[in-house]
Amino acid sequence: DVRFIETPGYAINLAKDMTDRMAELSREVVTKSIGLLYEFDADTAKELKAIEDRIDNYEDQIGSYLLKVSSKDITEKDSKLLTLILHSLNDYERIADHGINIMESAKEMYEKDIEFSDNADQDLEVLIRAVNDILDRTFDALVNLDIEKAKTVEPLEEVINYLNGKVKDRHIARLQEGVCTPELGFVLSDIT
Repeated sequence: DVRFIETPGYAINLAKDMTDRMAELSREVVTKSIGLLYEFDADTAKELKAIEDRIDNYEDQIGSYLLKVSSKDITEKDSKLLTLILHSLNDYERIADHGINIMESAKEMYEKDIEFSDNADQDLEVLIRAVNDILDRTFDALVNLDIEKAKTVEPLEEVINYLNGKVKDRHIARLQEGVCTPELGFVLSDIT
């Protein structure tokens, strides 16, 4: 509400609340998209696209609102929170975009009636658990402004990068053994 711009601290807190909602929606897009890899549903895919559109709108609206607020006299604490929110907006929007990319991979697998081997599913499941864990940690840290929780994110990112490499290595091995197809490799690469 533009009326609150004249009370910048309150306006920033309102923007933080909306950004927290945007975070939850981003997480929802990713987790539901991952679920579509196992059981594709066109209605859910459509719902996720609509949520992603809302997230894009949130990014634009909250960003514009905070730029107006930033021109006011604000405390150093409010300035730091405003900066954090502005940085988070783009990240949440990108996370939702990644979720949509996963949904599109799930749709491709459904339309082509292809599925991963049991071993690829197991590899992907380990990676998915790690991604869900880092999403939970990151969002909890940002929503609660928890610095200690935030410190646990970076090490997990390194684990995810390692797991991602292993998933790709094992896919290449399955490809060489003739257990997997290049087509599924492209889909797996898009997902990872």
